[in-house]
Amino acid sequence: MAILLHGLFDTGKVFSDLSARLRKTGFCTLAPDLVPNDGSVSMATLAAQVKEIIEREVEPSAWLALIGFSMGGIVARYYLQELGGYRRTQRLITISSPHYGSWLAYGAEGEGIKDLRPKSPLLQRLNTSADRLLPLKPLSLWTPLDLMIVPAHSSVWQQATNIAFNVVAHPLMLRSEAVHRTVVHALLESEPEELIHEKISTQN
Repeated sequence: MAILLHGLFDTGKVFSDLSARLRKTGFCTLAPDLVPNDGSVSMATLAAQVKEIIEREVEPSAWLALIGFSMGGIVARYYLQELGGYRRTQRLITISSPHYGSWLAYGAEGEGIKDLRPKSPLLQRLNTSADRLLPLKPLSLWTPLDLMIVPAHSSVWQQATNIAFNVVAHPLMLRSEAVHRTVVHALLESEPEELIHEKISTQN
């Protein structure tokens, strides 16, 4: 199961293209709506929603990957690092996520917005304990042309493999064919071999 977590002011529908690509490859996907989506509540509150969804929808022994776009990547990290989700998750991919904050977060208020500011207490705590995610082979996909993550290299995460794409706008990362291919490849390489063979057999 791949759980896709959206960003600020988005809903799960923002993943329609990527979800379709993953399902075509043979993955089960779930892209829940995190509410509220306006930054008024903390990353902890949204991560608690993620935990409840996973415990309800995913068998404890099932293969699980988290894909977070923008704020969704930070929500995923909170679930993994602070709520123990790393114990049951096999892969983490973030797309244009502000691992070290964005200066644009100073332009609005709200508990979640404050969490996304550079050197916020939340980000500092997450970055202190980020090594526990290394077994998940974290992958951070980003664009140096990002105008929402300021500076753009805030998406370059020390504990992750970082891949840059010359995509001209923050939301277009989710429509990029190159990003889609990279996500699919990363998930396939982290799945148990028997599941990969099953997918290949299904497609042939």
